[in-house]
Amino acid sequence: MNLLKRLPFHIIKIDKSFADEIAIVSEHQITASIINLLKQLGYLVIAEGLESYHQLYHLKQWGCDFAQGYLMSKPLSEDQLAVQSNFLSPT
Repeated sequence: MNLLKRLPFHIIKIDKSFADEIAIVSEHQITASIINLLKQLGYLVIAEGLESYHQLYHLKQWGCDFAQGYLMSKPLSEDQLAVQSNFLSPT
């Protein structure tokens, strides 16, 4: 834990396996506790591998700051991202 607090970063990404465990009710507490601990230590939390609104709902309830996965978008090339970013930008 000491090492974690000394590392020079402020965002931590949690693995897809934790998002997958959200579907298993008995595993909810593990993921929720990890997010809670990271938030108490002052980190922003990104969850990767989201594929369902169920996962997104729980992660949001537990204080996860950001999410990525097929629920939001398939992987994009740099050019595709630029096009999509221009499309989504407010005018």
